[in-house]
Amino acid sequence: MNYECDTLVVGAGPAGLTAAWQVAATGRRVVLIDAGPDLHERICPSIKTGVCPPCRSCDLLRGVGGASGIIGGKLCYFPAGDRLARLVGLSSTDANEVCANLLRELKVNMPMPDAPHHGHLIPENQVGWAGSGKSTKPYQAFPVLSAALRELFQSLRGMVIQHGATLLPRTELRQLTSGVGQAVFNAILVRNGVDICLRIREAVLLATGRATSPWLTKVLTSLGVKCDMGNVDVGIRLECETTRVRELLSHLEDPKMLLRAGSDKEVRTLCWCRGGSMTVTHMNRYQLVDGHFGPIYSDRASVSIVARRPCDPAILPLEYAAKMMGCSEGDRPTTIDLRRFLGRARSRTTLLPVIFPCKTVEMQPRRLSTNLLLDLQEFVVALSDGTEGTLLDDPTAVVYGPVIDQQWPIPEIGADLQTTVPGLFMAGDIQGRGRGIIQAVLSGWVAGRAMSGEWDCSNSKVEVGAYEA
Repeated sequence: MNYECDTLVVGAGPAGLTAAWQVAATGRRVVLIDAGPDLHERICPSIKTGVCPPCRSCDLLRGVGGASGIIGGKLCYFPAGDRLARLVGLSSTDANEVCANLLRELKVNMPMPDAPHHGHLIPENQVGWAGSGKSTKPYQAFPVLSAALRELFQSLRGMVIQHGATLLPRTELRQLTSGVGQAVFNAILVRNGVDICLRIREAVLLATGRATSPWLTKVLTSLGVKCDMGNVDVGIRLECETTRVRELLSHLEDPKMLLRAGSDKEVRTLCWCRGGSMTVTHMNRYQLVDGHFGPIYSDRASVSIVARRPCDPAILPLEYAAKMMGCSEGDRPTTIDLRRFLGRARSRTTLLPVIFPCKTVEMQPRRLSTNLLLDLQEFVVALSDGTEGTLLDDPTAVVYGPVIDQQWPIPEIGADLQTTVPGLFMAGDIQGRGRGIIQAVLSGWVAGRAMSGEWDCSNSKVEVGAYEA
C-alpha cells in the first residue's frame, strides 16, 4: 500500500499527540503512528495488580521520567521546538503559550508530588535497569499510565482526530530514507504484518521516547545526520529526577543521557534539542519548593531552561535568547557558561529561578566595589572547589540570591512587578560599568519577564529595560 502525507509523527505519547494536533490544525495531512496499542487500551499493570513489571515504555527508570511519564507528579512534556513552530505558523512567543496553556485547556487534574496518583514504593529487587544487574533503594514510583494520564491521552486523541490526522496504533517505522522529488523522506511502516510505503512531503517529528534511542541513533546516522538534523526534529526533554536514580544513571545506554552519575544531589543528562544541537543540563541541589523546580542551571547549553509552575513547562526559544543578549540575526548564541552558579542563599524566601542565557562570563578577581545596591556578604555561592562561601570569597562567581529586606523598584515593567523582589540574577563585570542580564524572581510564581540593562557600581545606578517572555 502506498500513501502520502505532509508530516509523519512517530510516537503517540503526550509530546507526539500534541505535535500532531498542532500541525494538523494548520490544514496539513498528518499521520501519527505508535508501536503500542490504541490509547484506550493502555493501562499500567501496577494500577491493576500493584506490581510494577519491566514494561517497554518505562523500563529504564521504571515509571519515573521520560516524555510520556510523570516526573515528581508533573507531566514532562515539551513542544518539539523550532521546526514545529514554523510548521504550525506560530511565533516563538505563541509556541511557548501553546505549551503553557495545554493542560489548563484540557482541564486534566494531574497529581502533585505529595500525592502521586497510584504511587507506591517499588521493592529494591524490582528496581534496576534491564541488563545492568544493578539496583537502587526503594523509591516512590509514578506509573506512566495513571488514570489522570489516560484522561489526558483521550483528550489529546480527540483533538488530533478532530483536526483530520490519521492515528495508526500497532504500527512501527521500519525504514526511513531520503526522498526524491517532492518527497523529503520515504518511510516503510509495518502494521499487522503488512508493509505500508509512505511518502512524506514536509517533515518527520520524532517523539519516540527513550526506549528507541539506540534505533533512532542508527537511523539518523544512516541519513548522514550529525549536528543538524535537517527536517527531522527531536523534541526537547529535560530530565530532573531525585537523587535515588544516580546508580541507574551509571548504566544507561541512552544517547540522550550523559553516561556519568552525579553526586547525591546532582543529576546530569544529555538531550537533543532545537535542530540537533546538544544540550547538557546540570541539576545541582535539586529540590521541590512549593511544587516548583529549583534551583536549576545549565552549564553549557544552546537553549535556556525555565523553571516552571506545576503543569506549566516551557522552553525559551533561542531567538528570544538572542534578543535578550542583544545579538543580531546572524550572531546567535551557541554556548552558555554559567559557572559557579549560586546554589542557595541565606533566606527562607521561596526562590523560583528562571534561567536566561548570557554571554560567557569572564570576570577577573579584583577588589569589589562597596557601593553596590546589594550586600554581597548576604549571597552564598557555590565555589569551584565544591564548598560554599560568599561572593567576597570568590569574585569570579556569578551572583544569584535574595535581596534581603530591600525594595527594588523596577521601572518600565508594569504595576504587577512594582514590589519587593526577593531574588535576582546578574552576570557580567560587577565592578565599574557592566552589561548583562538582571533577572527578577518573585515569590510565589515565576514572573515570566526579565530585565536586561546596564549597571554602574560606582554610583549604585541601575538602568533596566524590559523584555516580555
